[in-house]
Amino acid sequence: MEEVRLVHIPRTGGTSVRTAFGWELGKDIHWRADSIRRAVPGVRLFTIVRNPWARAVSIFQFFNRTGSFGDRLGRPFRDWVAAGMPHPSGRPPILYFGTWHAIDVRAPQKHFVDDDVRVFRFENLDWVGLCRFVEGGRRPRRRRRPHVNRSPERPSLRRIYDRATLRLIADRYREDIDWLGYKAPKLAGSSVGRSS
Repeated sequence: MEEVRLVHIPRTGGTSVRTAFGWELGKDIHWRADSIRRAVPGVRLFTIVRNPWARAVSIFQFFNRTGSFGDRLGRPFRDWVAAGMPHPSGRPPILYFGTWHAIDVRAPQKHFVDDDVRVFRFENLDWVGLCRFVEGGRRPRRRRRPHVNRSPERPSLRRIYDRATLRLIADRYREDIDWLGYKAPKLAGSSVGRSS
């Protein structure tokens, strides 16, 4: 059977998938598809993508709660987005794996994949389909769908965003929005919120 690997895009649920399949968390984590293919020729790849507006909030919450990034952000989400989504320590928001592999946690999801990567969506994850893909089309073994590394609170996107932050995220992740067809959340008490 062919080897299967996850193209683990940060803040899209990849740690939960790795846990469900018993995969090592440090092994090719957050590598781009082309890097995985160089290391494992002939591998079948899949990924999980997420609404860019929800992913930006998740990145903010991740930066805000992890001690490994130094000081917490100490600013509201809107101010953080307006400032360019900086790393809490003031350093570039890059994670280093080994001596040569580095990724920007904030990078658009499209930067991790190519047209030969099977895409599953975080918001309506087809767990049985994902398990079937990983297990080579066979009837998948029954697997629990864990949720690890979850942000502690899940604020309503309608309430956390305003027009300016919707636009800034739309501009930053235009490539993902065009590729995946996601729409901006509607604002609380308003009918606006489209990304066009």
